[in-house]
Amino acid sequence: MPSPCGRRCLLVACVAYGLFANHWARDSLGALEVPLESDAPYSLSARRYNALTSLYFLPNIGVPILAGVLAHRFGAAATYAAFFAIAAAGN
Repeated sequence: MPSPCGRRCLLVACVAYGLFANHWARDSLGALEVPLESDAPYSLSARRYNALTSLYFLPNIGVPILAGVLAHRFGAAATYAAFFAIAAAGN
C-alpha cells in the first residue's frame, strides 16, 4: 500500500491529467480552425468558424447559473450527483 504522500501525489497527477485532457479535447478548438476553413466539404470562412466557436461555448453562460439555482434549492451534493449522472448517461 502506498504511503499517504504517495497517494496524494498520485491523486494530484490524476486530477492534473484529467483537467489537461478535458481542455485539450473540448476547449482547444484552435487546432480545428485550419482544417475546417480549408477542406471541402466544410470550407468555412473565418467569420463562420468564429460563429461556430461562439455557439459551441454558448451553454457555458447558462448552465452555471442553472447549476447555482439548483444547488441553492436542492443542495450542492445532490446537484453535483444529478449533473454527473446526466453527463455519464450522455457518454
